[in-house]
Amino acid sequence: MNTTKDQDNIEMMFQNLRKSEPYLPDDGFTMAVMAQLPTPTILPTWKKNLLLMTATVIGTGLTASLLPVGTIPVNEIISQFSQQLMNLKNLAMAGATLLALGGCAIWASEQELI
Repeated sequence: MNTTKDQDNIEMMFQNLRKSEPYLPDDGFTMAVMAQLPTPTILPTWKKNLLLMTATVIGTGLTASLLPVGTIPVNEIISQFSQQLMNLKNLAMAGATLLALGGCAIWASEQELI
């Protein structure tokens, strides 16, 4: 798909419409309506990030809930985790790592590095 060609075609179409269609006077109606519209509310950055993280957690939970659990030896995996990995220190470290990576991803997207 050639987006430059498509954009040029759209721009040419708008130019042709501007030339062919006459100006319709509206006696200030459009300006009056626009003046009565409420100003758009802009969410603070922390709220945008909270919404993004919440949606990510919900999506991850939904995806995990749809995994074919019957084909995976869940009992063996849980016993291995509980014996070796599932202690408070490792869970805290994993949570802190995920939080840091999520924060870095959000920061990078706001800086338009991604």
